[in-house]
Amino acid sequence: MSWTKRAAPAMGDDNPLDVFDSDWVRVYGAGRIIVRGGAVNRLEGESLAITDYRYTGDGAPTGDQLIRMRIHTGTSAEEHFQPMVRVDASGNGYLATWRPVSNFVRLFRFVAGGVNSILTTTNVTLSINTTYEVSLKITGTNPCIITASDDVNGELISYEDSHASRYTSGYPGILWNAAGNVKGSASPAWVDDIDIENWATGTGVSVLSEDLTQFEWSKLSPP
Repeated sequence: MSWTKRAAPAMGDDNPLDVFDSDWVRVYGAGRIIVRGGAVNRLEGESLAITDYRYTGDGAPTGDQLIRMRIHTGTSAEEHFQPMVRVDASGNGYLATWRPVSNFVRLFRFVAGGVNSILTTTNVTLSINTTYEVSLKITGTNPCIITASDDVNGELISYEDSHASRYTSGYPGILWNAAGNVKGSASPAWVDDIDIENWATGTGVSVLSEDLTQFEWSKLSPP
């Protein structure tokens, strides 16, 4: 497994996520997720278009997996940044959304450019302009068992998917979808501290722990 410690970009050196790190691949949408440099050091959405990326680096899981990250909600009832699991090369995968104002967490079988299937919804109070640590985990193939949790409310969703259209393989990913709170705005939504774990053995093994404040894989040992 490769290990790289990255120097923080210079002030104003904002690069698309897939340019900053080629292990992140944009697989759907015209929007871009930007690594903010200088004093910002986090990911923000550049445009109003929906987009999703998946992580395909060394050791990245394609079966049982977990993605955990800190998301900062915007000032509206939009999705902004959200976690995905088992994302395929077309951008399809399982998506969990935390929606402030609307006050629910919802699990989708996401179809890039198509009709998404709502699998289940949990009503819960969610605040705007607030940071949450969220996680999405998937194990098994028939059924696919998907759980969504956050640091305030604990486990919010546990769902078993045996549908013929279920997703049995793919990489962890993140989605951006919002018309407001974009990069450089007064109250941008953002994501940071992305942790990806391989759950193939029944327990999590960290593959990527990316703290963008330091721009390093902090949980991996150097070679």
